[in-house]
Amino acid sequence: KSSKIGGSARKKELSMSNIGTPAFVPSIDATQSSEFLTSESSISSGMKPYEIIYALKSIRLNRITDKTFRAEMLNEIDILRGLDHPNIVRPIEAFEHGKNLFITMELCSGGDLYTRAPYTEEDAAMITTKILSAVAYMHRFGIIHRDLKYENIMFANTNEKAELKIIDFGLSKKYLPEEDLSEGVGTIYTMAPQVLE
Repeated sequence: KSSKIGGSARKKELSMSNIGTPAFVPSIDATQSSEFLTSESSISSGMKPYEIIYALKSIRLNRITDKTFRAEMLNEIDILRGLDHPNIVRPIEAFEHGKNLFITMELCSGGDLYTRAPYTEEDAAMITTKILSAVAYMHRFGIIHRDLKYENIMFANTNEKAELKIIDFGLSKKYLPEEDLSEGVGTIYTMAPQVLE
């Protein structure tokens, strides 16, 4: 169990019915991308507090008039909350503060797949295995990413053997087996030719 240094926070689930109300308002300035967390057991055992740095996606709600875009944002949050795989970015919290929606997630600071190229055949095989493992995991839960490209595959940190993470689930979708998925969605320059037909 963790507690925040410097005050308490209120939690409320974020859904379509309460968009526009505080979902999770921390006592720290919402524009900060890091906060100190301490474990109650670590305090009693004499361990020092530790710092965790998160990525913070900020969306100005007052500039969003399209209800479809709001629904897509909530869809991304909902999908990410249901996934737990070492090669999929992990969401921490979603909250509204003022006129902004914030999505906090683990920070991937090692750059995207393209920035570390070229790869050896062995490295390419390992990368492909990890990506396919994450995609198979999503498909087991009826989720398709729909915008898988090198910019959406990030390294967790700058270490040579850093873990890969699939990010940006804005176009992802939960699907049913009988559902028609022929709609052209994604980034044109990375789409399969069959999608463009």
